[in-house]
Amino acid sequence: MAKGEAIKTINEKVAIFETLVNKYKPYQDFIHNDLIDEINQFAIRFKDDASQMLEMNRKLKIGIVGQVKAGKSSFLNALLFNGKSILPKAATPMTAALTVISYGKEPKAKIEFYSEEEWQVIEEKAHTYVKVVQEASTRVSFPTKLKVNNRRKELPDKSKKKNTHIPSDIEAAYELVQMFRSNSTSLQSLLGKEKVLSGFNETEEMIGQLNDYVGANGTFTPIVKSSTLFIPNEVLKEIDVVDTPGVNDPIISRGQKTREHLGKCDVIFLLSYAAQFMDTTDVELVTQNIPDKGIKDIVLVGSKFDSVLMDEGDRYPSLRHALKGITDKLNIQAERTILPVVSRYRDNEMLQSLRQSLPPIFISSYAYNLSNQEDASQEELHVLKELKNTFRDDELTKELLLDVSNIEYLRNEKLTQVQKNKDDIVKNRFQQLCYAQENAFKRTMKQLHQELSKDLERVEQTSENELDRQYKMLVRNMNNARNKVDLVFDNQITRMKKEFSQLYTHFKKISQGYKRVEENTERKRVKVGTERYGFLWLKKRDVFETQTFVYANVLQVIDKIEDLTLKIEIELKNDFNEIIQMELLTNQLKNAILDVFDLGDEGFDFEDIVIPVHKAVNKISVPTFELDGDKYKKDITKKFGSGMVEGGAINRLKEKQFEVIEAILKDVQEEMKMKIEEVASCFEQANQGFISDVLQEAEEKTTHLKEQIVNRAESITSYKQLLDQLSEDISLLDNIKVPVSS
Repeated sequence: MAKGEAIKTINEKVAIFETLVNKYKPYQDFIHNDLIDEINQFAIRFKDDASQMLEMNRKLKIGIVGQVKAGKSSFLNALLFNGKSILPKAATPMTAALTVISYGKEPKAKIEFYSEEEWQVIEEKAHTYVKVVQEASTRVSFPTKLKVNNRRKELPDKSKKKNTHIPSDIEAAYELVQMFRSNSTSLQSLLGKEKVLSGFNETEEMIGQLNDYVGANGTFTPIVKSSTLFIPNEVLKEIDVVDTPGVNDPIISRGQKTREHLGKCDVIFLLSYAAQFMDTTDVELVTQNIPDKGIKDIVLVGSKFDSVLMDEGDRYPSLRHALKGITDKLNIQAERTILPVVSRYRDNEMLQSLRQSLPPIFISSYAYNLSNQEDASQEELHVLKELKNTFRDDELTKELLLDVSNIEYLRNEKLTQVQKNKDDIVKNRFQQLCYAQENAFKRTMKQLHQELSKDLERVEQTSENELDRQYKMLVRNMNNARNKVDLVFDNQITRMKKEFSQLYTHFKKISQGYKRVEENTERKRVKVGTERYGFLWLKKRDVFETQTFVYANVLQVIDKIEDLTLKIEIELKNDFNEIIQMELLTNQLKNAILDVFDLGDEGFDFEDIVIPVHKAVNKISVPTFELDGDKYKKDITKKFGSGMVEGGAINRLKEKQFEVIEAILKDVQEEMKMKIEEVASCFEQANQGFISDVLQEAEEKTTHLKEQIVNRAESITSYKQLLDQLSEDISLLDNIKVPVSS
């Protein structure tokens, strides 16, 4: 398709969208304002996206998507920069910002800060955090101040929130404002501005300064909305990379910017943790966070493959056998996970593309880095040690580590293939975008038609008395279901606590293997004195004897402590979602409520139950675990240094190692207890609000329908006019020809 024809197509479609929006504005009493706004956004976003697709000689845009801590930065460092730590790791999921990586002749970075309006919203949410925590505890301490609406507000100690459910966006806002207020540099003047970092000779020099903007303790980190890095790397001459901050960004404005960037991508690399490949959170990521804009090219990547090898490798005779066996097993699991999801969401083009993306490519960025550089990180050395322990008969050569990593295959096959097909991918994206946006618009219109048809039927056939009866029935049944709902939440909390208790017992058991201090023996010739010899005993010489010395290496003890903390932290993170089982909670709630309803009653609407159930479960936030391994290491080194100890010091080292391991277990137990209480509190609050939320929605709907029934004839006429108009417009959209690229 020639560019002139494409521009004409864009203008025609934008005109259609805008005309439809204007048609339905008079019916705002019948259509929710959010839906009107959503329809209106189609025209604005489509024009912007489609125009960008037509840019001459444009670069291929690749989006990197995955859950928080799916290993996206490590993956990109391995894929694009041969394992060098070019991309800094963000501070936390709360403060992580979108990063766009592009080519530049010289290293340069462009930083976009929040606008003043966006920051005001963040401060207001932080103030809400303060109110929630204050209401939950009368013993709050106030170490810092928060300015909201020109008033100083006190910020509670974050530790006081452990028994309080805090929505993720509220907690994120609090964290950002807390960092903002504790900063010695005034950040207010930077809001709404951009900053360019330039004048660097090396990329590493730029990244070092960039840490002040996106690093864990960066001065400007709290107000950074996004960053664009320009790096002199040949690979980036043909592609731009969009590195997203993770699923379900709690800051709405930042999350919307991420969606906008992803919608303009041509290819998506979707990372999912290999041990839990494409779990429910990943499915939500695809269905809710990647806009339906016709992206067909998806590369499925199973990250952190090394962790699966370490967990299951002892079942195989060698690492080579484990690579094949575990990969085959994970491929089967991936099919069993993805294909039912694809069948369930037939209207989602993105999910349909996942079928063609099978099988996934399982990778280990750590293994790749270990094969390429001597300066390995603590985490990488831990992986190497665990692989050696698991596969004792294998020599972990560079070649074998490269095979474990699979990065070169991914780069040479998938990335190169994408680059070779760039022209075709870019040429087809305009057609795909048009097709996807038309389908998305039609789905919205059909959903609106379905909802309004249901409302019309109730207005036509239902009296005010019948609506009252149905509402009272709903109230009665929901109140009858209250005990069942309570039981579901209680059972979930009980089961969760039991499984966490078992997990803690498991940690106590594995800690036993880390309590032994290895004693080494060494025979040395030691001077024990002197003796005289010769004529008249005038000569003197040293006397030596061979003695056996027993010593212990403090570094070996430190290694054991580091290995134990890493192992516990990894297992905690891996097992937490499995223990909570949100999907199980959702299904049990649905079943508990449906048990008390007469499913044959014409006044019963299944959606009245399903939607509030999902809303209640979505309110539950899943915390993360962090263990400070350095704290325990310092506890040993400050007393014993990092060398060798002998004699009685060995027993003291043993006692100290036992003491530190017990401290680790105690800290883990307290951390687990706090997290369990936090999730249990979320469950309890979701339970408390669940019935009232369902009834509130039902009451609002009933009130709306009763208002329509008061002027029944007029309302029915308006409904029918609106539905006829919708049918006509849906038919019009069905008959629009999708442009064909040439």
